[in-house]
Amino acid sequence: MAAAYSSSPQHRSHQGERDRLPSQAADLFALGQLATEPLCQRLASSPAGLSGEEAARRLQDFGLNLVAREHKPTILEGIWGRARDPLNALLLTLAAVSYFIGDMRAAIVIVLIVLLAVGTSFVQEHRSNEAAARLRAMVKTTVSVRRRPAVGDGDFVEVPIESLVPGDRRLS
Repeated sequence: MAAAYSSSPQHRSHQGERDRLPSQAADLFALGQLATEPLCQRLASSPAGLSGEEAARRLQDFGLNLVAREHKPTILEGIWGRARDPLNALLLTLAAVSYFIGDMRAAIVIVLIVLLAVGTSFVQEHRSNEAAARLRAMVKTTVSVRRRPAVGDGDFVEVPIESLVPGDRRLS
């Protein structure tokens, strides 16, 4: 059996969500410890699987089975994240000292080095994040679940993992 957690906005409340996570994990752990029959009863399913209609209704009720993605930083957030490096603070302090003692050339060179380092780091990270996003988009994960017709046991069918609903019986 697979228990799906929907992270779609329509089925998720931001307020108090962190407080519920430990209890959700405990609930999922408890479900994982159950034998097949009690688990099927708890999830209103059967060893023969869900019907196609019931799976569609649950998909409508619970939403897509999506993994929550982390917040994609804006360009300014990304640059600030690269600039907050302690080494950059040290170098900029050294540039300020150089400026105040009258060594303008050293101050300018140090500031340019910091700017180049921050810019290069940002561009490399941005490109790698974009490449990772393209790779994630290319991967289509499916799962084998048992879907039963109106009468009798069902056959295992491949469905996108996003369509997995609570009570689906996976191929073990």
